[in-house]
Amino acid sequence: MSFEGNELYHIEEWTGQSPYIKSYYAKIQHKGLGRLLLLKDFDRENLQRRINEQLATWDTIWKLEQYKKDNEPNSIYNHEFADQLTALSKSNLKLLKDILLESLNTEIQLDWDRLKDHATFPISNPESALLAEIDDMPFPVEPLFKELPTEPDEERFIPQLGFFDKLFAARGKQKKDEAEAAFKKAKDRWEAEVTRIETENRELRNDYLSKLAEAETLKKTLIEQCEQKVNEWHRLYREFTDKKDAHNNAIDQWKRDFSEGKEKAVNEYYDFILHYSAYPDIVSKIFELTFNEDEKLFVVDYLLPAPRQFPNVSEVRFIPPRGILKDSYLSERQFSRLYNDAIYKMALRTLYEVFKTDDTGIVKELVYNGWVVDDKSENPDQRCLISLRVSKENFAALDLQYVDAKTCFEQLNGRVKDDLTFMNPVEPFVRTRFTFS
Repeated sequence: MSFEGNELYHIEEWTGQSPYIKSYYAKIQHKGLGRLLLLKDFDRENLQRRINEQLATWDTIWKLEQYKKDNEPNSIYNHEFADQLTALSKSNLKLLKDILLESLNTEIQLDWDRLKDHATFPISNPESALLAEIDDMPFPVEPLFKELPTEPDEERFIPQLGFFDKLFAARGKQKKDEAEAAFKKAKDRWEAEVTRIETENRELRNDYLSKLAEAETLKKTLIEQCEQKVNEWHRLYREFTDKKDAHNNAIDQWKRDFSEGKEKAVNEYYDFILHYSAYPDIVSKIFELTFNEDEKLFVVDYLLPAPRQFPNVSEVRFIPPRGILKDSYLSERQFSRLYNDAIYKMALRTLYEVFKTDDTGIVKELVYNGWVVDDKSENPDQRCLISLRVSKENFAALDLQYVDAKTCFEQLNGRVKDDLTFMNPVEPFVRTRFTFS
């Protein structure tokens, strides 16, 4: 599903500027539902998958809301479907009711080792296979050359002259002439055979030397290609290991800097912790973190959902005659209690998650400022809805399993005015220079 070009959606993506680890952010917004969510991931492709999944979920909710708003019948509407939507509404309300317990029952930690790159280089060194290929190259076998025939022995052609041959000179001469002719014929045949064999041997040698030269040229080419491929493999391997080592060294440095309470390391650490804390998607998870090294004071400015962004449907009913769905809503009192309770619990949850994951006592005191921006109002200003300043020591004395969130907030001398649904602002304990834009 593509969401590009749809005016209902706004997507803003950027790469995190961190001295330790590269991360990717996406601020996604559904203008119709009034939902805003900041996603963070260390993998760009995984971030893109999460964006698409979230927008697809919002798109489904939006279409359903439009059908209900326009009182449009739909073939999928029936009592069973209404019951499913009712169960979903109750589940969403329960998620908000248990927003603090969910964190208390979840293991919260940053596993430094899991952040490291443990991948092995996926390409094998080709050197052995290439050398084996070179060794297995076929080379021409030197041919067996034919031996040259033995030259005729002239002495074997000397005629044996008898008594009469010597007595009659003409007869003796005839035998000598015949012998000389036979020798010459044998000599000619021998020379012709020598020439033929030498020609054949020369052709065999030339063919052999040509094939040998071709094989040696091919071997030289293969050796050069082997060197190039092996050198390229070593280059890629060095790039891989250098990148991996740089990443892992950065994680080690981050861990050291955090243990020493360095500002950037602490801010980056809690950016990780708070972003990966699982909330319902009405919580944007947009926040600003400020750590003071000298005072060991940590300030969290958190963008809270405005009341209009909270769910308030308690039941969905199917109206058979018209074939439509009809929502039943929480009463004003029920909704006020839901919103106030959830906002107080979000504040306590953030304090819990910060102090719980601080094993070395880096954060001595924490300030939580909860902000709202109501862009539906005439003056969409930024308001601090609640503010709380508490030491780790005082917070550790609380038993959050059984505490009433509002009572706990008041006992910790948190600042708040009236019912939070009115969105009346308070002065934060510590004001930092930031804006939720």
